Amino acid sequence: MENSSKKINNTSKMPGKWFIIILIPLLAASSWLFGSIYFADENQYLAQNNILSKGYKYERIIPAKWRITDSLKNYAGYAYLGTGEGYGGPMAVLTYTDTANVITDVEVIIHSETHSYYQKLYEENFFQGLLHLHPLKLKNENEIDIISGATLSCNGIIEGITAGYSKGESDNYQNRLFLLFSGKGIIVILLFFMGFMIIGIKKMLRA
Repeated sequence: MENSSKKINNTSKMPGKWFIIILIPLLAASSWLFGSIYFADENQYLAQNNILSKGYKYERIIPAKWRITDSLKNYAGYAYLGTGEGYGGPMAVLTYTDTANVITDVEVIIHSETHSYYQKLYEENFFQGLLHLHPLKLKNENEIDIISGATLSCNGIIEGITAGYSKGESDNYQNRLFLLFSGKGIIVILLFFMGFMIIGIKKMLRA
């Protein structure tokens, strides 16, 4: 009788262990989901503020592409948001193009580059060299001059420009983004559902 009672007690404790096993990946998945959403939203918020600061009005086409108009509501082109890897880590790059799809302005809205090296990009007119070029032409190394001593920063900016433009002009980009977000959401929902199932089973075994 004592052995059987011990088995019953051990069995009743099992749901608690399984609940912990489910809870840990649930919290990890939730953090991953909401963290990625927050990071993306922060970049988009900064991008939209930058667009407004230049006197444009915008209409968001997809999360990383905006149609921009001037103060007279004339179509002025597009703004694209992309990310690249610089010396100090990820860089968020906002690229403006005109109606002919050539670059009119480039703004790095988030970066962690060393100030002295990053300043060289302005001193040696790196950004000026990007203007009046089609974004995808930047993939050709002969099109632009890389600043000596700030190679990784230059490459990170170029990567951000080309990535933002490529994503913005891809017909399937919006669908892929939706599916990616849906996949994250489904994972979290399933984990929440499994967690509630474990709680329900635990209560049933205690009854």
